[in-house]
Amino acid sequence: MFGTDSESNLYNLKENIWLKVAIPADKKGMMQMVNVCIRLDDGTLAGVGVIYYYESVFYDRNNNIIGTINDSDFMSHIEKVMGIRTSKGDSNTGERKSAADVPLEEIYAEYKKTQSIKKTSKTTGFSEEKIKKLLISAGLYTSEKHEKIKVLLAQGKSLEEISEEMKMSQKQLRVFIPQK
Repeated sequence: MFGTDSESNLYNLKENIWLKVAIPADKKGMMQMVNVCIRLDDGTLAGVGVIYYYESVFYDRNNNIIGTINDSDFMSHIEKVMGIRTSKGDSNTGERKSAADVPLEEIYAEYKKTQSIKKTSKTTGFSEEKIKKLLISAGLYTSEKHEKIKVLLAQGKSLEEISEEMKMSQKQLRVFIPQK
């Protein structure tokens, strides 16, 4: 599925959901880190989570098998990685919102209207962390933590060093780092 040399490292999974190899395997037998991404309006990809790929099978961070792209549980896991929840209105039908159901413009407009990440999260069905990351990536949101993290990154500090200094996990820290 993913090339390790000059082949493309992108795979269009569904609508505006992409998988992107973050660390290509240069040697046989190495697991590849894959970013789960949403394509933004300007055409760039914003990473929203990470899974791993090895010998045609995907794994989560704990090395639990997710399966192949054709497995029924695969998209459920991708939705979980993306922070998409079943909304209250969909609970009777069991349908799940997908990223394609909520265009980024609507997320941005909702946030501009409410000025609240929590309210935007409830309205769109995305987790608060995903909303915050998308808004930071789009330049629509900042905070003291975000500004301090930007300064520390500009000083050349590693995520591990920043995590220790800010007393937060690297997972929490990544929410405040915009995607390129």
